[in-house]
Amino acid sequence: MTQTTQRPPFGEDSPARGSQATDAVRHRTVRAGGLEVPILEAGSGPLVVCLHGFPDHAASWTGILDRLAQEGYWAVAPAQRGYWPGGAAPDGSYRIATTGQDVLALIEALGREQADLIGHDFGAAAAYAATSLDRDVSASLSPWRVPLAVSC
Repeated sequence: MTQTTQRPPFGEDSPARGSQATDAVRHRTVRAGGLEVPILEAGSGPLVVCLHGFPDHAASWTGILDRLAQEGYWAVAPAQRGYWPGGAAPDGSYRIATTGQDVLALIEALGREQADLIGHDFGAAAAYAATSLDRDVSASLSPWRVPLAVSC
């Protein structure tokens, strides 16, 4: 189930408030893995999921979402569990493997079987975890500003 929301989906006290999202970047909420996940998205085409780190937020990817959309991709930046008001994990888990499951659930909720994954900081850990849980889901994996993960 997807539901369109009005800006800003992260709450008035969120760091995403006042982000420089263009009209090409859309906000909505997607139900994935038991969470109502706010996402920013732009474009259409092959799916690219951009995963933020700490203390960042989905709006950190706005410029990159625009650029990926211009290049023919469907670029999506979700707010990861615990990073938005009301986004506390219902199961209390913030383990890396759980965030990897969230990525897999999001890709499925978006109606895709595969995505290119870009992760920054803790987002890279979530991308590594998703890929280790299901190697077929990741068309490519681009971790930014993190050491190479030997195992997850």
